[in-house]
Amino acid sequence: MEESAIMQRRWLTVPIALLSAGLAACSVDDTSSPTTTTPSTAAATVAAVPAYEFSEDGKKLTALVRTDDTDQLRLVYREISGRVLASYPAGGYFLNLDCAFGNDPSKAANRLATAKIAVGPLGAAQTGLEPGKASIDFNTGRMCREGAAPETFNADRSLDRDYAVELCRGRVEEKYVADQRPVKMMNIDVTEASGRWTVTGTAQGKSKPGGGEMAKVSFQCVSTNDGLLKTDLVKFDVVR
Repeated sequence: MEESAIMQRRWLTVPIALLSAGLAACSVDDTSSPTTTTPSTAAATVAAVPAYEFSEDGKKLTALVRTDDTDQLRLVYREISGRVLASYPAGGYFLNLDCAFGNDPSKAANRLATAKIAVGPLGAAQTGLEPGKASIDFNTGRMCREGAAPETFNADRSLDRDYAVELCRGRVEEKYVADQRPVKMMNIDVTEASGRWTVTGTAQGKSKPGGGEMAKVSFQCVSTNDGLLKTDLVKFDVVR
């Protein structure tokens, strides 16, 4: 391995404080080459990137972040992919953007996004991208905010009209990336038959880059509680 590549990797694995100087059903591809900057604009660009902790295991790269905002995640992705394309050996690299809050290596990561980076023709063959390109996909229904573990249900609460709507909202919002929420639910209709609650309507998420095609949908949820509280999203169709 060339010395320059070794130095680059050591820089990327320094503590998070120094790094700070530098979402499936709804996904975004960014296959453009990372933007280059002149010395006069580089400092401002680097300062805008949120803090993250970087590690690597072969060609598997991981960035632990403290935000679920897709614009912020994209900044982290672009910084890392830019450095990989500029100095790493040829090959395909796979980047995971995981939430740092509650992160436990012994458990499944709260994965906010995944990315592929193609360095040279070998990287293109291993990732399916063009040489020198990178792409990112955001996972829906993920949150990364300190102390924001939401309560998904209340076992002591009786299933009624209002609770059925709340449970349905939770299932619908899982389909949107974080910065499309909160979702506005409209034209809601609720029916009940033999303890089976059906909620239908339309949902409007905030239109963001990469999420516009799912901004408005027609949905239907079914909630039951026969000793096990359960809510299924049985319809989720994009409204054209």
